[in-house]
Amino acid sequence: MGEPLNFLPGLRRYHRLRVAITLPLLATVLMAGCRRNDQEVAEGLALARLLRRLAPEANDQVRQEREVANQLRINLDQSGGGDFARFSQNLKISVEALTTINTRLTELQQHVHEGNFQTPLVLVVQRDAEAEFQNQINQIGAFVTLARNIELRAALGRTKDFPEVDTLIHQLVLFLTQPREDALGSQVQTLKNEYRLTDNQIGT
Repeated sequence: MGEPLNFLPGLRRYHRLRVAITLPLLATVLMAGCRRNDQEVAEGLALARLLRRLAPEANDQVRQEREVANQLRINLDQSGGGDFARFSQNLKISVEALTTINTRLTELQQHVHEGNFQTPLVLVVQRDAEAEFQNQINQIGAFVTLARNIELRAALGRTKDFPEVDTLIHQLVLFLTQPREDALGSQVQTLKNEYRLTDNQIGT
């Protein structure tokens, strides 16, 4: 089978890239001065409340993605077995589940995007939260594309030795072995640190 493709970056590389982009922007904002006016604090609090409100569902979507990814990996491991009908049905179920997760993540990302902020630091954190969602959306999209390619080959009569199987298993294993982090946690913590916000102010 073919060599694994590299179009889906690992989460470690994503976080390194995100930090490389975000830190210079944060440094620029902080160099402008540490005094915060009422509007800045109000916007920081508003975004922190928005992200805190979205975080439980975002975490649940991550949990669901990991469960489906693991089920898909196990199903792919059995792709050379004799029960092709079951393999095909399980593949379809996984694709539908991942598509549903991706749709909801896109909606959550849109909620973040719709926030109307003017403060530079708040805008940086807002964009970072959007980027976190986008990374997950792209990741799931890559899984779905490979799985649908397998479905298409099956529809054309192929029942084993799918060239996408090894690639998809490789990408799923990379994802499943990454440490899990709280969704939107780093962005909320940044806002808490910069605007001296408390959990009581932000709420749940």
